[in-house]
This record gives sequence, C-alpha cells and structure tokens, in this order.
Amino acid sequence: MKIIMAYLENFSGLSGGLEKILCEFSNEMEQRGHEVSIVTYDERTGKPFYLLKEDIHIFNIRQYAYDNLGIRNHDRSMFFKIQRESIRILGKNIYRQWKADYKSRFISDILNEYIQTISPDIVISYNQSTTYELDKIGVKCPIISMFHNDPDILLQKMTKKEKRAIQNSEVIQVLTEDFKIKLQKYFLNSNIVCIPNVIIPSSNTADLSKEKKQYKIIDVARINKEQKRQHLLIEAFAKLAKNNPQWILEFWGDTGNANYMNQLRNRVSYHDLENRIFFKGTTKDIQSVYLNADLFCFPSKYEGFGLSLGEALSAGLPAIAFKSCSAVKDLINNGLNGILVDDGIDHLADALQELMLSREKRIKMGYHAHLSMEKYEPHNIWDRWNHLVINIFNEFKNRGQET
Repeated sequence: MKIIMAYLENFSGLSGGLEKILCEFSNEMEQRGHEVSIVTYDERTGKPFYLLKEDIHIFNIRQYAYDNLGIRNHDRSMFFKIQRESIRILGKNIYRQWKADYKSRFISDILNEYIQTISPDIVISYNQSTTYELDKIGVKCPIISMFHNDPDILLQKMTKKEKRAIQNSEVIQVLTEDFKIKLQKYFLNSNIVCIPNVIIPSSNTADLSKEKKQYKIIDVARINKEQKRQHLLIEAFAKLAKNNPQWILEFWGDTGNANYMNQLRNRVSYHDLENRIFFKGTTKDIQSVYLNADLFCFPSKYEGFGLSLGEALSAGLPAIAFKSCSAVKDLINNGLNGILVDDGIDHLADALQELMLSREKRIKMGYHAHLSMEKYEPHNIWDRWNHLVINIFNEFKNRGQET
C-alpha cells in the first residue's frame, strides 16, 4: 500500500514527541512492506532529528514553493514583513488565522499535485490544519486524522472548517479511551479509535539501589510555559534544596523559547540554585539520561500521551505528575509506579520530598514502573495500526466497487 504521512508544519530538526512518532511510524510501515512518503510545510531545511529510513521521501511544500513559485522573494519584501508584524500585534488567534490563510493561498495546488502524483491508498494526517487542507482539495482516498493532544485543548483552537474536515475523515485516532469519550460528544457519527503511542521498552533500568554522592531529578520536555510548566518544578525543588543538598534537578528538551527560558533562569538565580538546577537542551541519547537519573517529575498542565513520561517509566524511574493533567493517569498508577498530586507547588514539593527521602519507595515504584509499560511495546501498537490501515483501505475499496 502507498501511505502518505501528512504534517503541514515544521518538522526538520525538531525533537518533540510528535516528530518522534512520525519517524518511528513511517519506519515501521515501510518495514512492513508499505510504500511511505511524508509531506510537510517546513520553514527550515535539513534532516529530521530522529532516525528516518533513507528510502522514505520527504516533500516540503514550502521549499517547493520557494524554489519554483517565487514565494521566497515575496516573504522577504518589506511590505510583507510590515503586514505580518502589524497583524501579529492584533493577537495570537488573529495572527494564527492570517498565517493559515496565507499558507493556504498556495498550498492547495501544490498539495493536490503531489497527492495525484503519489496516488496514495491512504493518508494519515497529524493535525487538524493538515486535515483541513486535505479535505479542501478533495483527496480521493481515506484520511485518518490523528489527535496528538487532549481534544478539549485542540477543539478550542479549531476553526469550524477544521472541525468539518475532521468530521469528514474516514477515521479519527486518539491516544486514550478518555479522549475517545470526549470526541464522541463532538463527532457523533464518526469512526473514532483509540491507539496509544509506542513506548520502546528499555533493555536496562536505572540502578536506584546504588549509593551516590549526588541524586538526580529530571524532566524531559520542550521549554514551554503554558503546557509544560517547568517553573512549577523549579519552585517546588527550591523549597527542598536546602535540606536535600545531595539532589540536583535537570531539564532536558528544546530551549528555543527565549522569553520563558529567561524567566526560568531568573527564578533559578533568585533561589541561588545555579549549581543545582541545569538546562541541558536536547540529546540523541535520551536513554542514558533516564538510566542515570533517580526520579522523573512531569509538571505538565495537559498532555496527549506523555511520551517522555512513558519512556522514563520504562527505564525504571518512579514518576510524579499532577492528577489533573490529561492522559497522565493512564501511565501513572498512583502509589504503584509513581505519585499523582493535586494542583499546586506545595503538593508537588511534598511528593518530591517523599521519594527523595525514601530509596526503598523509589526502588519499589521503579520496579513497577518498568513492568507497567509492557502493554505499549512496539509490536502491540504497530500491529493495531497495520490492522487499521489495511481494514480501512479494504472497506473503502469495497464501497467503491459497490457503487
């Protein structure tokens, strides 16, 4: 089968969970004998951050437009820059809609030509704006629309056109059963399926029984104030740092959000913890980070799945997160492989203190953490995806023959 993975956003060099799933999913479908290609709208050029098989072709619509339609000169013009900045100050929602409309002006013809050239059997869309662009050009094969985050969050930002496009999809895929229930209220007659993310099992686990001079709490997520909320973990750790001098805190993930990074560094400086709290950036060897840590803390407000949380649990790290965070409770069994806390810095600090003071609890929870991730092993999840793709294609083909 010919499968197009469609994600009309920035992709190259990005180290997020969605980009990781896109590469791993594409590699697996190619490994299973499907012909896979990826279409993006990427403002940058370069290779993906994660490993992607060489025979999987990436078609960048923006780059094609720049090279062949003269868009580059237009985007560099003073008139365009003034227009863009004038609209930006009107607010995020207005700017987002303007940017989407601008992109759509030339994306449709190129995307349509690409789809016709590939002639896919199925298209898998990675976000709602991509589904809208596919629906607008009238793709003649089934579209599977993926929800990579909490539907309540995503639906707030969707336009009516995007919601209609989602409704027209052959299948809507979500990551948890709770998300499926939420979406069924919005899309009453849609085929909604739950397939979680893959968590590659860790062959080794962190040695939590080892005596150390220094113990380490980690958080793995891009630096982001609204969703990832690293500031909450800094404040919670600051409450405990004086009485726990053998502990340090490391943040791993993209640090491109300059304004928030400055705020975080200022808080670290305010608490005089420059030698205890560190921002490590991205790494190609995240597994070593997990194996050399003692505790994972995940202060997110909402998540679609929490891929790094699952990876940390698989590596045998006990985890702490807010019980109000969507999707987290599917991974953390409170008291067994981690701790779920009520909202607030004090509650977070209390849970940190509980596990920082008890190696016995960390060892016990870490053991169960590793075992609890077995159900997300690749062969289980990819089999479900392969089965879905083949069934949807066959059903669509059979309907066409009947008519």
